[in-house]
Amino acid sequence: MVAVNLNLKPDQQQAVRDAIKVEERLRIVMGFLEREREILEIGQKAQVEMSKTQREYILRQQLEAIRRELGETDDRDAELAELRRKIDETNLPEEPRR
Repeated sequence: MVAVNLNLKPDQQQAVRDAIKVEERLRIVMGFLEREREILEIGQKAQVEMSKTQREYILRQQLEAIRRELGETDDRDAELAELRRKIDETNLPEEPRR
């Protein structure tokens, strides 16, 4: 009965039907259930990790917006702007500028 509710491939369904003894059927179904559980765990872990990454991205964006609003700039931004200005003043070909 449990095997009917699982999303099994035809060959997996056939393996359950081919098992003559109930114990063997249960063992086969338990193997499929264990695999499904592992897949669900991996999916949940991936979801948690993506949520953390998205949260971090949003927080960084908010922090950057707050800094801009307060007129604060990161020292690196000023340094980068200075370096870009110096590069623009040189007569380098386009390729090295990238």
